[in-house]
Amino acid sequence: MNPPHSRAKLAPVLLGLLASLLLLACGSGAGPEIDGLEDRVAAVGSELVIEIRASNEGGGEINFAYESNASIASDRGGLAQRPGGSAIFTWTPRAEDIGVYTFDFKASDASGHSTKSITIEVKSAIGADSLPVFRRPLGAGTALDIATDDCIEIEILIEDQDSFQVTLSEEEPRIQGAELVQDQNLRGQWRWCPTKEQKAAQDRYLLTIGADDGDNSLALKHYQIILRDSTNRVCPGEPPEIRHTAANIETANGIVLDAVVDDDIGLHGAVSLYYSESRPSDPPDLSSMILAPMELTSGSVQSGTWNVTLPNPVVDEPPGAQTQLFYTIIADDNDDKVGSCDHSTSLSFEMFIVNAGGSGELGLCEPCTSDRQCGGDTDLCLPVGPEAEPFCFTACEDDSQCSTGYLCSPQPLTSADGNSGRQCIPEDESCSELSCDDDILEQNDGISQTTALSPGTLEDLRMCPFKLYAADEDWFEITLEEDSEVNIEIAGADDPNINLRLLGSAGDLVAVSEDFGSTDSLSRCLPAGTYYLSAYSHLFYKTYAGDELQDMGNDYSLTYTRTASQCAAQASCTDDVFEDDDALGTARIPDFGGLNDAEWHASGNQICSGDQDWYYISAYNNLSHISASITFTQSNLEEDLDILIYDGAGTLITQCTNADPTGCTNNGQSGDSNEHLTFQPPPECSIPFACEEGLECAPCDYYVVVNGFAGAENSYDLCLAYGTEDACL
Repeated sequence: MNPPHSRAKLAPVLLGLLASLLLLACGSGAGPEIDGLEDRVAAVGSELVIEIRASNEGGGEINFAYESNASIASDRGGLAQRPGGSAIFTWTPRAEDIGVYTFDFKASDASGHSTKSITIEVKSAIGADSLPVFRRPLGAGTALDIATDDCIEIEILIEDQDSFQVTLSEEEPRIQGAELVQDQNLRGQWRWCPTKEQKAAQDRYLLTIGADDGDNSLALKHYQIILRDSTNRVCPGEPPEIRHTAANIETANGIVLDAVVDDDIGLHGAVSLYYSESRPSDPPDLSSMILAPMELTSGSVQSGTWNVTLPNPVVDEPPGAQTQLFYTIIADDNDDKVGSCDHSTSLSFEMFIVNAGGSGELGLCEPCTSDRQCGGDTDLCLPVGPEAEPFCFTACEDDSQCSTGYLCSPQPLTSADGNSGRQCIPEDESCSELSCDDDILEQNDGISQTTALSPGTLEDLRMCPFKLYAADEDWFEITLEEDSEVNIEIAGADDPNINLRLLGSAGDLVAVSEDFGSTDSLSRCLPAGTYYLSAYSHLFYKTYAGDELQDMGNDYSLTYTRTASQCAAQASCTDDVFEDDDALGTARIPDFGGLNDAEWHASGNQICSGDQDWYYISAYNNLSHISASITFTQSNLEEDLDILIYDGAGTLITQCTNADPTGCTNNGQSGDSNEHLTFQPPPECSIPFACEEGLECAPCDYYVVVNGFAGAENSYDLCLAYGTEDACL
């Protein structure tokens, strides 16, 4: 017989079981399944970003929340709901947050909820000698001359004081088609052979390499790769003008250089400075020099002052030691909106650097490379953050010796030179300028971090600075259930310049818009499928109140519309990025810069079956020749391209058609590789600007057309010219 009190104990158990059964009957279960979350390590002063993804069987709305024993102020982090069953958790810890915390991330839907628990350990970001450090590659980037080299290979070398092995990774935004190979515990190679489409899409790519030793936050190296074309071309508009005077410098500090750069329309991106302690070739081989992007410190991209501080190569040498420094300053514009015929002005200089001896007397949070550059004998140059960028700090024994906003480090910190001591450090352990509040769609900085894009307008979008020479990229995913006419527009300030590119599901380039300013658009008829849209900028915007920085970031809005349509099938051919230029009304307009004799070049062009590329020329000013050349390789009739001429009304002048090839000649319509055409307009189209009395000064319009004969498909490079003689030969 059971004791009298056993029924009292059994009742709650039965009630609890009954309640559980009732919840199950009402559809309450485990809830959405949270995809893999792992324990993380965060660095003070650096933003930690965790994407939380969940899925459920019904595909219904999923809501996210979290609980933690960490106290996070709203201005330093939190959880943001995103479309598509995901959320983003961000946290920028401060010095007082150092420690280990538990986070319970929750996902719920109509059926119930689920929880995934992880720990986040916050570590100091200053003087962390256990953090992996990148010893190679050096500097902030390099250049690849696409006229002479097809590929680029970058050596990666890591130094880690307490780990014999790290795991290398390429972080977002990843460069499509690149390969990272880790061949040793602390070494690796990154290799990339840019495709024709990548060369046409943009000339600046940002490589981000990560190094994980398993004990610290991810160490990072941002490295800019600039694609340069040394081909000599006559291009529209005026080239940038660089004003700089080289002078020998005697100092223990960094080498401060500045230049004034003017351009009639505006620069394409940051001014680049390449330097070397060895005399470069003539012209300089930029790939053998170290890239140091310059920062716009005053003015604009039309007329501004650009500044850079280079490491002092003799700071650790005896006083009076000297070395010679060679450097090249390059400014690029973007005068040709639909092609790659832009200007690049390059000036080379040399100077002597002499160690002045003594202390450099750099203050709190000023960039340094040696303890000797910091003010006092015990002031240290400490590595800061995941990129281990060194800054000066001041010695202390307690907080009372530190300025407002700074604390005396609880423990001695190790400097770049191996010295140690307690230092006054920022409360957020960051020496960066005013932080940038990104938009709610972050993180969407790469093709694997996209935001699902639905028709409509997105306001209040923002790209924050990634480095001094670039903003972060915003990526969007477009899913089409049927063939659709797609239109995408962005609207932002004229300065800085924001551009657009559209990629296919395999990362292939579909279209690009790189007009100056931030009012860009793309229009295409796209077959059903998945596409990726990227907004990017090679500069970022700052606002000041007097001399005080108030805010930074590139603001814009994005409008996306789509209409069901039937797109012509082009399964075997991807058109170039300059579409639509298939007819008289949408012809591309070469800009010859108002010159009497000028050439215009465009590369990365593609003819697909049934496609033509039209180019508009307004013929006048002593004109007696229109010249055109296309270069391509033809191995069969299905690759045969021709050049045709139409008048301003759209009437074919060169009588060569697919239906009647009897009018085809060797003047632009031969049957083998490459074509050259010359055309002489009538005399009335060749009168000078300064017309004689009684003569009418009206130009004659013509269209140069590249045609795939009988549906032929091929890629080609184009040269167009007009003047008094045949050109583009």
